[in-house]
Amino acid sequence: MNAKEKKMVKDAIMEYRNEASGVTRWNYVGAKEVIQMVTSFDDELLHKVESLENSADAFPMEYFANIALFIVATTRSFEQLNDKEISAYNTLIEDVKMLCTESLTNGFDTEMFEKVSYVREIIRVNAVFREDYDCKYRMGMVFPIHEDMCEIIHRVITNWDKLIVAEGFETLFSSYYREWQKSDTCCDIYGGRERAKKFMAILDDCVS
Repeated sequence: MNAKEKKMVKDAIMEYRNEASGVTRWNYVGAKEVIQMVTSFDDELLHKVESLENSADAFPMEYFANIALFIVATTRSFEQLNDKEISAYNTLIEDVKMLCTESLTNGFDTEMFEKVSYVREIIRVNAVFREDYDCKYRMGMVFPIHEDMCEIIHRVITNWDKLIVAEGFETLFSSYYREWQKSDTCCDIYGGRERAKKFMAILDDCVS
């Protein structure tokens, strides 16, 4: 990996880091506790890139920085996170770190890409549709309760080997989200916990 390639990856990570530290592309600042977690993670990614010699190992680090930005974007600075929510986000960051370590140990092959992309998509959808109708209730999020989203990601990562061989799992989340958008309960945060429980139950069925 030459110096130019290394600089390109580090610059991309820094761009995501700077955005996560301030106003995101969705015109909001995230929760300070989650920003601290993400910027620390991005610093670790920068350190990893500096020490890597193989471009195939280094380039995916940019992808993980992108996921970290989406994690920040699921929160808002005007909403104070409680201790349980902070703990859930800490676990989520640790789960993403574990994926990063796995990619460096085993390589960022097609299977690894699919795994990371699946996790990214759940977080991305929650972040993109975090835009509020009333600046409070997170009504567009499929999993509006932070602890639920983090728990779902944790279950996907820890049960991936069983989930990936389950029929229909590849499109499970996207199908689930589309069906919810068409339903009468769309944009209803008060049904968020039940939606999450239902999705987790489907995941449990896939691994049983």
